[in-house]
Amino acid sequence: MQYLHSQHNSGKKIFSVISTFVMSLCFMIPTSSMADYTETDTESEVSESISIYDEYLSWSQLDKRWGETPMGYSTIRHSGCLLTSLAIMAVHSDSIDDEAMANMGISDIEQFNPAVLANAYTSVNGFTSGGAIASWGTVNQLIPQIEWGKDDYFASTEKSAVADEIRQIQSDGWHIIARVVTSNGGCHWVYIQGTADDDNIIISDPAKQESDLYSAYPNGLQGEYWLLKGKNPPSVNSSKGGNDADTSEVSGEYFVPNGEPVTIYSEIDGGSVAATLTSGNVISISECSGNYGLIESADFTGWIDVNLLTETEKVEQITGDINNDGNVDKYDIALLNTYLQQKSLLPDGVSTLSAAELSAADINYDGSVDSQDVIAYIRAINNIY
Repeated sequence: MQYLHSQHNSGKKIFSVISTFVMSLCFMIPTSSMADYTETDTESEVSESISIYDEYLSWSQLDKRWGETPMGYSTIRHSGCLLTSLAIMAVHSDSIDDEAMANMGISDIEQFNPAVLANAYTSVNGFTSGGAIASWGTVNQLIPQIEWGKDDYFASTEKSAVADEIRQIQSDGWHIIARVVTSNGGCHWVYIQGTADDDNIIISDPAKQESDLYSAYPNGLQGEYWLLKGKNPPSVNSSKGGNDADTSEVSGEYFVPNGEPVTIYSEIDGGSVAATLTSGNVISISECSGNYGLIESADFTGWIDVNLLTETEKVEQITGDINNDGNVDKYDIALLNTYLQQKSLLPDGVSTLSAAELSAADINYDGSVDSQDVIAYIRAINNIY
C-alpha cells in the first residue's frame, strides 16, 4: 500500500494552507482546560541516569523540563501535542542517527527530547506564529530517516473498524499520529502505539498519563491522522538506542497448528515464496511488522502471517520428557525419531521440536540431539545402566 503526498498543484497548496491554519487552532490547549491534564514533575525530580528509552513513551508536553520551550509565539505546553508525538515517534522508530543529531545540535541520543525537536523546528522557521507546524515535510529535513506519508482521515470512527484500519496501516510499516477531541471539544493529537485484541487503541498521550484511548477520550479517534515511516516499523519498540531494538513482545517461537500449510514470503506484501511450513513445524520470529513476523535463517529470510501460527508454551521440561506428560517413554522416542528424520529434510530455521523440547531431548547431556540420545532413551526406558 502506497501513501503519497504531492504539493505540485495549486489544489494541494490551497489545502496545505487551510490545513496549517486548522492545525494551529487544534494544537492549542486552552488555559481553562488544563485541569483535564496531569502535569509532569520538575526536572529536579527526574534522575539524570534515566535513559530516554525508559520514559519516551510517556513524554508530556506539560513537562516542566521543556513545557515553556517556544513554538512561534506559543509554547510546547500550550501547542506541542503534535510536536511531542513526533518526538515519541522519532525515538520509537529508532530514526535519530548521527545526521539527525547534527541537524538538531546534539551529540548523543540521550540529549534528545521534545525541546530539542522544537528548537530545531524554530531554527528552520518550522512553526507558524501560532505554534503550528508550518510544513509536513520539515521533519524529514531534520530527521532524514523519517519519511512523510500523508495527512488523511479514517474511513470510519466506529471502534472495531478504526482498529482494523490501524492494523492494516501499521502492517505496512507506517507510524500514526491521530487526532482526538478533548472533553471541552478541543482538538488534540496522540501517538498510536497499536491495538489490543478487544479493539482498544494503545496510545502515548502528550497531555495525559493514560495509555488506553477510550478511557482517556470516550469519543475515540475523530478521523484525521498523520502517517510517517521511520527506520523501524511501529511494532518494534526502541529500548536501547542505536541499532539495538527490543522485540521481546513480538519476537519468539511459534509453531504451525493443525490445518493448511503456511507460506513464508520474501516481502511483507507478498513477493516470492521463501518456504512453506506444515503442521507442527516450529520457527523463531526475530521481529514483527503488524501481523507479519520476520524469519531469518541460513537457508532463507522471509515474512509470515503470525495470525496463522501459535506461540509455543514457555514451560520448563524435565530431561527426557519431550511431550511434557510426566513420563519418559516410547512416545518421547517417537518425537525424537521424527525430529532426526526431518532434520535433514527441513531448511535451517525450521524444526519439529521447540527449544524447550530440544533441551529435554538431550537425555545424555552432551549438548546435541542425535542418534546417541535415541540409544540413551532405550537404555533409560529398559533400565539398562
